[in-house]
Amino acid sequence: MNSFCVEQQQPYVNIGYINDISVIGPFYIPGETGCFRCASVAPEFDGQNQNKFDKLNSGFKAATFAPVNGVAASYAAGDIIKFLGKFAEVQSINKRIGIHSAIAKIETQPLDKNEECKICGTR
Repeated sequence: MNSFCVEQQQPYVNIGYINDISVIGPFYIPGETGCFRCASVAPEFDGQNQNKFDKLNSGFKAATFAPVNGVAASYAAGDIIKFLGKFAEVQSINKRIGIHSAIAKIETQPLDKNEECKICGTR
């Protein structure tokens, strides 16, 4: 999806979850911000590291958890409305936001544009 949106010059926001953490961002704006691959937060999957992927979700087996997904969707919807309405700062630009439901903690991970990115960089 990231590659497609970059090729089509289509803004998008990445949302999802990791175990009990709602994840929002980065919000990609063509020509302005970095894409999801810029910081390599998603590992390359070549089949050789299958054991690492198998262990990634070893402590939390649910395929999905509605409250965690709902939090991510709500934050993302807020950012989308701000972007489209141009009335407030989009919170997930150049960062990924993690909202931990188990410990009521919010953290951010900076994801600045990487000019060497294989997907959106200028190389």
